[in-house]
Amino acid sequence: MSTPLPCPTPCPTCPRKYRPLPGDGSLPSRFLAIGERPGKDENSAGLPFVGVSGQEQNETYLPLAGLRRSDIRFTNAVQCWADNNRTPSAKEVSACAAHHLPAHIAACRPEVIFLIGGSACRLCPGIVLDAQHGIPQHTRKVGGPSGSLFGWSGWVVPMWHPAAGLRVGKVMSQLLEDWASVGRLLQGGNGAFSPDPPTPTTNYRIWRRGARPQSCSTTYLPGVDTESHGARPYSIQVADSPGSAVLYPAGDPEALDAAARAIADREIVMHHAGHDVDECARMGVRIARYRDTMQEAYHLGTLPQGLKSLTYRLFRHTMTSWEDTVRPASINALLSWLSEAIVVARMDLYGTKTRTFKTCVCGHGEAAHWTASHASKCDCPGFVGRTETEEVAGDTERLFKRLIDHSSPAPDSEYDPWERLSAWRVESTSDYGHVVARCGEYPILGIGNCTEAQAVAYACGDADWTARAAVELARLREERAIHVAPGDEDR
Repeated sequence: MSTPLPCPTPCPTCPRKYRPLPGDGSLPSRFLAIGERPGKDENSAGLPFVGVSGQEQNETYLPLAGLRRSDIRFTNAVQCWADNNRTPSAKEVSACAAHHLPAHIAACRPEVIFLIGGSACRLCPGIVLDAQHGIPQHTRKVGGPSGSLFGWSGWVVPMWHPAAGLRVGKVMSQLLEDWASVGRLLQGGNGAFSPDPPTPTTNYRIWRRGARPQSCSTTYLPGVDTESHGARPYSIQVADSPGSAVLYPAGDPEALDAAARAIADREIVMHHAGHDVDECARMGVRIARYRDTMQEAYHLGTLPQGLKSLTYRLFRHTMTSWEDTVRPASINALLSWLSEAIVVARMDLYGTKTRTFKTCVCGHGEAAHWTASHASKCDCPGFVGRTETEEVAGDTERLFKRLIDHSSPAPDSEYDPWERLSAWRVESTSDYGHVVARCGEYPILGIGNCTEAQAVAYACGDADWTARAAVELARLREERAIHVAPGDEDR
């Protein structure tokens, strides 16, 4: 047994109203659980996870994993309570955790860290709790640029906080499933977690004139998805078998006719069909019958409705997001447009600034520009004035410079250049009209800015994984179905 950790000290953001609490449990320990912050009961007791949610954790969830309270070391990302159980800010989590967790993790030497709740999951910025709850993640994948958690590298398991389970029935069901799943993983084989499966091989392609018509299997429901570029339809994608899909461009009538023939009179699968059926109709493609994997996931009760999250939960496959695909390409297109537009703004939309100089008539000339101090010493009978005008950057040029300086292709960038361009379009109609007449409309945030290969890979992936999800959801429905034994039917 190692030497106990010293009593925690306040972090730089601590309001010092309540005491920071120590962790609880053996040191070292195979498992470390990190929660959000102490609640009122924890603050009174001086220990983490001893209130109502802590009891729920100890008595309901840990036993499902074959664990006891004594098997785990408990602490929090933020060490002290806040009035009204206020959720800590991202700054508080970052500062407090960096202040006390490195020593805590070093003393604990855990094999597995449970991140309990959204605040704790901020410690690994690559975690998407909605998709990854209950599924072990390695810090190399979710630990941010450093690939670690304050110097520690290993398996983390993101979990919903038990307090969320007490408020929301769906979250409680997910907690029950997740802790039971962790128990099976810990007890199976050598008790180690396994990495995500490798990315499967795919055959995604764009429709070409003269290509052999796409033929969908009679035993596999085709996955169908649509893409739009702004308000304009962009494409329809049809997946005919696992890993195989074709993109049909919306701007090509022959392509759309081929898409319609590929799924004619077939039952198909869509994700969020309420949107895609209408988009297909806009492109002249009729949908006869469909299943909706978003609705099916909802009715199973514990699955997310977003396709990316659903795919990860069902298959542990990480899909490329729309933002990851579209934003970098759109920013590059926008920067190219701005580099041309800023020249137009500089040449045609400049402003002017006027300066007036006053010079003594006593002959001091330009060396004696009028100032209050000079006037107090000079007894000249008067002054002569001279005005200079110079060209300066106009409002539009200054806006374009800011957009160029601050726009980043990074998907997680918080700066939105399109929001600022939209305001400019409304507020500076004259400048907007002049620039657009010379340079054309500025590129919007949309898939039309991607290369053909990027668009095909992203869009066909949606159709492909929708079709795969339909097969797995059907299996889960059968697995979870309530079967009535013969003779037990209601009469």
